[in-house]
Amino acid sequence: SVAVVVPVFNAAAEVRECLAALFENGGYDALIVVDDGSDAETAELLDREALRRPFQLIRNKTNLGYTRSVNIGLRAALGHDVVVFLNSDTVTTVGWVARIRKAFAQNPKVGIAGPLSNAASYQSIPEVKGEDGNFITNLLPEGVTADDIALAVGRRTPSYPRVPVINGFCFAVRTEVVRSIGLFDEEKFPVGYGEENDLCLRAAAAGWELAVVDDAYVY
Repeated sequence: SVAVVVPVFNAAAEVRECLAALFENGGYDALIVVDDGSDAETAELLDREALRRPFQLIRNKTNLGYTRSVNIGLRAALGHDVVVFLNSDTVTTVGWVARIRKAFAQNPKVGIAGPLSNAASYQSIPEVKGEDGNFITNLLPEGVTADDIALAVGRRTPSYPRVPVINGFCFAVRTEVVRSIGLFDEEKFPVGYGEENDLCLRAAAAGWELAVVDDAYVY
């Protein structure tokens, strides 16, 4: 079973788009949204969305920071086999959960996995870096949707390339991994940025493999 955890702090427009895509595409067994002390606009949006499509809404009374929020969501999701941490500025696509689920099912040694994207460093397609050598954000061509890219990518036979780290924008981990190595390190990485790399390195050191789900795409 797969639980999706979405940490939220403000940015109501992006949150609305993220939730709309999640509701449309489905495929998960549970959705947990952690509101990390958002402003009134975002809090009211979450209340309205929870009436439309029920999900578990966890509210922090004050802003605790990204890593503490994802750990709160993770603890709530430990009854599932896989937890996907999804940034609230993402747009999921058709079949994304099924392809992540398949990547874990094909090899029990895969402990952490993540899809391709338009803006996820080495998981980006079609380009990784620009002419200046920096990581690039690939904009969608006119008339092309994220689902169009997902359907094209989904036609390939995946190879699930092994990598040393998985980008945190859409980060899927077996709960068995967490039970063996612990949660995200909220003391060293309280505001995020590096917490997923740390978990990846700890997982690899414990013998788990990390794979890119190269037939899945999240914008």
